[in-house]
Amino acid sequence: MTPPKEKLIKDHNAFQNWMKTTTTTPLKLIHVRSVDHIQAVVASTDKYPSPIRPTGSILSHTDIHSNDGGTTLLMSNMNKIYGIKTHRYARKRDDGTKKVEEVVCIETDPCATLREIQLYAQKYGYELPFSAEIGLATVGGTIFVTSKDSSIGKSPIYGSGLGDIGSCVFSFTVVDEIGNLCQYNLFDEHGEFDMDFQSMLDSHGTQGIAVKIFLAVRKKVPVTIDIHIAERFGGDSSDIAHCIYNTWRNASSNDGNVFAAIGCQSGFWWLEERIPTANKPNQQAPLSRVLSPILLWLKNYIFERCHMISPLRWLSCLSGSMWLRLKLDSRPAGFSYNKDIPDNERKLSFSNCAFPTTSFVDVVTEGLDFVRAYKLKYGFEPHALATIFVEQSGKRLAGGYHRKKVSKEDTHTFVFDPVHQHPKDPEWHKFLDSFHIWQRQKGGVPSITQSFHIEHQDLAWGSLAVHGKPSPRFTNNFIQQFFDAKK
Repeated sequence: MTPPKEKLIKDHNAFQNWMKTTTTTPLKLIHVRSVDHIQAVVASTDKYPSPIRPTGSILSHTDIHSNDGGTTLLMSNMNKIYGIKTHRYARKRDDGTKKVEEVVCIETDPCATLREIQLYAQKYGYELPFSAEIGLATVGGTIFVTSKDSSIGKSPIYGSGLGDIGSCVFSFTVVDEIGNLCQYNLFDEHGEFDMDFQSMLDSHGTQGIAVKIFLAVRKKVPVTIDIHIAERFGGDSSDIAHCIYNTWRNASSNDGNVFAAIGCQSGFWWLEERIPTANKPNQQAPLSRVLSPILLWLKNYIFERCHMISPLRWLSCLSGSMWLRLKLDSRPAGFSYNKDIPDNERKLSFSNCAFPTTSFVDVVTEGLDFVRAYKLKYGFEPHALATIFVEQSGKRLAGGYHRKKVSKEDTHTFVFDPVHQHPKDPEWHKFLDSFHIWQRQKGGVPSITQSFHIEHQDLAWGSLAVHGKPSPRFTNNFIQQFFDAKK
């Protein structure tokens, strides 16, 4: 006899997210084929119950995919990339005059993955300035939510920021709550940043379903990556924080960036210093051709399985040398994770929180000390903590990238994420409940798609991540609670 739970899942079209932390049973599960099909579904309120929520790779590990009793659209058939073309637009300059500029964009369907888009761009000599670590993420699933990358170089659109997918979006079209098509452009008719467009970037899909997207690209930027590996020791929190921050300051002065993973269980920490090769000439990388495929394979494993392999600490003697230096003609396209990893195997879980870089040393030092003290008291620690730096536009209206004003001293946000190898581990959940309280006290801003267990905190904290007026046609209970907390 089939167990009741399995029977329920079969009868009601249930599905799970990638981390298998959320299971939902929509009343309707529709494989959509075209824009017209989506419009027809949205307009048929009697046949397709609200809320309507599209899904792509289902990677978010919060309950944002939950849609019991609603209508879920499976978007996998809408994954075409249409090509690359140049667009002209007017931008208002600081002196009040308009300047006509050009930007090269990729036109894509919403369910094309970020890896597919990057590979397509690179084929024609271009690149997205955003390089996703999780390449399976779809563009439709990322433009209205949190994303992050320690990007390098210049944005192809002046003033739009750098380091998240939202900063790459030039234009998009959505199906609205009554089934009509609405186009949003980065710049309005006056050549200024359009605030309705900006509001959509933090709407979490509550105001429409994206069906066509134009992403700004640039010519490929060759990059030199220096890898630093150092063993950890007691009382090293401040030293690590200062080292990462100073390396980032040096890299950013050369249009570069850094990514760091600070191991807790592995006994070492890893830092990548990424700088455009043109700004770091005459740097030898004799093993680059051999190291590149090995490093990409290794990072794919480390990220997917959340496993900073302890023997890597032995490479600390080569840290920062030409023997651990890579030269690439463009940033990697993003990793293609195994889509179905069993619960009993290692699998990435993390929780996002963003802070202004002006507080980097203080937050990272205290955060590492928090983890050490928590382990002494409760016997648990996450596998690692990751840091990523994102350049601000000063235009975002909510979330970790929101700034009322960008100053010379406050141009970036950094993300400080604990990561763990077992998403369903109850000790991991308990740790996050405590760590989130500390993050909030330190002025951090969460993400309702990437901050695992965020719903167990004061909902007003999560409300910092959402913006706009949600439509009941597209808003599930999980998202609605954060909008309600803003009132």
